[in-house]
Amino acid sequence: MEIDWGVVATIAAPIIALIVGATLDHYFGKKSKLIAYVGHLADFRVRGDKGTTPVYTHSLVIRNAGRKTATNVRLGHYAMPPNYHISPAIDYEIRDVPETGPEIFIPKLVPNEQISISYLYFEPVTADRIHSYLKSDDGFAKVIPVITQQQFPKWVGNSILILAVIGVIALLYSAYTLFW
Repeated sequence: MEIDWGVVATIAAPIIALIVGATLDHYFGKKSKLIAYVGHLADFRVRGDKGTTPVYTHSLVIRNAGRKTATNVRLGHYAMPPNYHISPAIDYEIRDVPETGPEIFIPKLVPNEQISISYLYFEPVTADRIHSYLKSDDGFAKVIPVITQQQFPKWVGNSILILAVIGVIALLYSAYTLFW
């Protein structure tokens, strides 16, 4: 079977252009991108004269992974525990939003800035009853689930991407030769 390289180029060109365009937009596009994840969840039993008291804690990590400053970052709460700490120290204020609850208002997060908000609370409050939303002027944040996993070198991910693109091109060429 002889390969028609004109057809291969016709199939491959838009796929490669899409990847190059997305890569250029990713690296040169200026927009903020808020991501957040729960840093830890923990509970303690504090022993005292009157028995043990359950104490709970968790942290929420917020990061601007974009290339533009995130402005007017707002973290809403169903219930705002009185004991919290924001690290590193930044300018913020607590605002009371009618019919919604309190929110932490952060005027700006510069690109690649990351903060951690640690909460300390007691029963009956649980971690899922604390934050309600996280957004900025550019839209809602992406809350990502975090799992511990091994990190591979960047060349491994790039190699897998190249092999996947070659596979898609080969699959489309095979479909072309079978049906046309």
